Amino acid sequence: MPALRIAAPPALLVAVALLTGCAAQAPIAVPAMAPDVASASPAPSESATPAPTVTPSQAAPTQATVAPDASSGSDPVSTVPDARTAAPKATPTCSGDRLDIRVERRPEASGAGQTYSEIVFINMGDVTCTLSGVPSMLAFLDPSTGQKVGVRGTDRLTGEVVALAPGQAGYAVIHFSSTGAHDCPAVSTADARISPPQWDQSRPVTLDQAVSLCTDRSNYEVSGVSATSLSG
Repeated sequence: MPALRIAAPPALLVAVALLTGCAAQAPIAVPAMAPDVASASPAPSESATPAPTVTPSQAAPTQATVAPDASSGSDPVSTVPDARTAAPKATPTCSGDRLDIRVERRPEASGAGQTYSEIVFINMGDVTCTLSGVPSMLAFLDPSTGQKVGVRGTDRLTGEVVALAPGQAGYAVIHFSSTGAHDCPAVSTADARISPPQWDQSRPVTLDQAVSLCTDRSNYEVSGVSATSLSG
């Protein structure tokens, strides 16, 4: 069955043509694009100077502390030692003018042509001091002339350091051999000049018993200071 075609009225066709032409000629408005925030230039920083970098050597030193005991509530205690109390004071050397000096015979240690005496150094000061080494001077004097007589032999050194509390004594042994065994001219004397170790001023000392000395050779020697006496 043939399709039916419906003819549009002439007035409707004219209206459609006019509308189509106007739509083709009218410009289309394009809305303005908002600026891209991501592409905007960054705002300048408040300061153009970079912050300084602190190296370990420029950092302020810190003081080590011990953490407080929570149970005691005590404050932190510094572990840095006080330089004023870090090292104990050394005991001073005995001053010669604070020592009493005597020479005493030790017959209990003598015999068979050998005689022993001891120089006794007594601390007369009020503080502890030390003695070490041999007497700086030990010289015997001719009683008739006051001149030195005899020859001091080789000292018998010791490494002992003797601490003398006030009133305590240290001892240096004098060993004499018989002048008869040396067949030498001799003189008998009880006069001497003695100074303690590490002291440069001697003083006159009278022996408690005279000794016989060779005038041309050595027949005596002296030892270093000891805390022990031959008399026990």
